[in-house]
Amino acid sequence: MKQKVINEVMQGMLGCLNNVQLERLQEVLEHALFHKQVSETEEEVNAALTNEQLLDNFLAAKRIEGKVVNLLSDYDRNDDSKG
Repeated sequence: MKQKVINEVMQGMLGCLNNVQLERLQEVLEHALFHKQVSETEEEVNAALTNEQLLDNFLAAKRIEGKVVNLLSDYDRNDDSKG
């Protein structure tokens, strides 16, 4: 989890710092977080839905709208026309 936070900070600073500065920033972050515990909030954990969960939620919403019967075949046809 600490490495994820460090990576996010590093990505955010890519456009602002040169390579030497980025290396130093990484060192400072690793040192500052060494004895710290970093954890995700429940909202962050819940926000990380898998593609399958997103598809299930989407199809459930379409089922409520009464549109699920032909939905996937419609998307399949649209995909074939792009190829």
